[in-house]
Order: sequence, then structure tokens, then C-alpha cells
Amino acid sequence: MRKARPIDDSFLELTGSNEQEDGRVTFFVDVQYEDRLYSLLERDDKLMKRFRENLDRIRIGKVTDDIYKRAKISQKTSNVYEIKLKQYRIFCKQINKPSNKIVIAVSHIMKKKQKFDKHTRELIERIGGYEYEFEE
Repeated sequence: MRKARPIDDSFLELTGSNEQEDGRVTFFVDVQYEDRLYSLLERDDKLMKRFRENLDRIRIGKVTDDIYKRAKISQKTSNVYEIKLKQYRIFCKQINKPSNKIVIAVSHIMKKKQKFDKHTRELIERIGGYEYEFEE
């Protein structure tokens, strides 16, 4: 069982949109990945801005495949998504509950090709099998 905690509020500053989705989206980060995610985002202001904008669009339900898309390579990975940020892909596990959606940032890669290589497919398969307990 892996642990996840809410993404730090400083990484969730909304971009000014007042639209609200009917459901609620909660963003978490895998505890084992947290430092790497924050380090990636803190070293590039444009990347941080794009990350915040993408989370905001996910929150309000205004996403396209250019921002957030399923990384489904098998039945086991039907709940794995990728947030696209320039040349990076942040892989997330999405858990849909009746009252809300939980998006957990788990890992990232620097994507150079259109298709996933063997290493990336194995990573996506592992993420699909992760189960989480949540810290508040």
C-alpha cells in the first residue's frame, strides 16, 4: 500500500477561473515522488505555470488530450493518466468515486517520442496496480 498526501497549496494556485465542475477533484502526490515533482516544478517558472493551469482545467472539467489524457496500454492501466507539460509527462492514477475524483501524481518522464518505450510501458503498468491510503 502506497501513501499519498495532498499537493502543497503553493502548487495549486488557481489561474483565476471561477467556473466550477459539478463534482469535486482532489489532487494528491505519491509520498515517494513528492520531492522529485516539487523539484521539477520549482526549477522552471513556465513549467510551474503550465502545471497550475493544467490542474485548474482538470478541476473545472475543461481538459483536452493536449493537457490530460489516459495512458491506457492495457486493462490494468485504464485509471492511469498523463498530464502533459512541455517535454514532460506526469503520470497520475485517477480514482473516481461517486462524490469526487482523486488525481494522484506518481511519476514523470521526459518524453521524446510519440509512442511509449518499453521502460515507460512498464512504469505505467506498475502505476496501474498501485493502491493508496491518503494522508490529510
